[in-house]
Amino acid sequence: MNQHQIGYAHLDEEDRAAIREFSLLWSVFELQALLGDGSVEAMIGYSDELAKLAEQEGHGLLVAPFIPHLTYFRRQFVDDRRSSTNELFDQINFARSEHRQLVSRALITLRDETPELVKALLIIVHRLRDSLFRGLKWQRCSKKQRDDLYHASKILMKATDLARV
Repeated sequence: MNQHQIGYAHLDEEDRAAIREFSLLWSVFELQALLGDGSVEAMIGYSDELAKLAEQEGHGLLVAPFIPHLTYFRRQFVDDRRSSTNELFDQINFARSEHRQLVSRALITLRDETPELVKALLIIVHRLRDSLFRGLKWQRCSKKQRDDLYHASKILMKATDLARV
């Protein structure tokens, strides 16, 4: 990697570990939860299926484990003074406007434990994945990017665990 990927040699071990962990967890999640289809639509369908199964079992989708990560991304992407998304959120390249609206609504207005929160987090994770795998890669890895990848990795672990239940 040091010889073949521009910028990789300049990363410190903490950066490399965050990228490595996220990449591996994405692969596991995509295989186990999404059956190899890593699209946003597959993630939304997965979340809907989990919510449906939980409802059939007489309870709601267990959202509580995701709340710390939702809180983190709210701090990243919401301007509380204006009750709106901020410039960082505007830099996310959502493939579809309905995905942008779903994430925005979840970050700004949803307070109850609803499956929409899990959908929103999975869409954020997908955007981080695209940015890492297809976009800027690691050429300008920063503490913020490491923190984003840390929370995305935790979301992937929790979502993968739900596939096993």
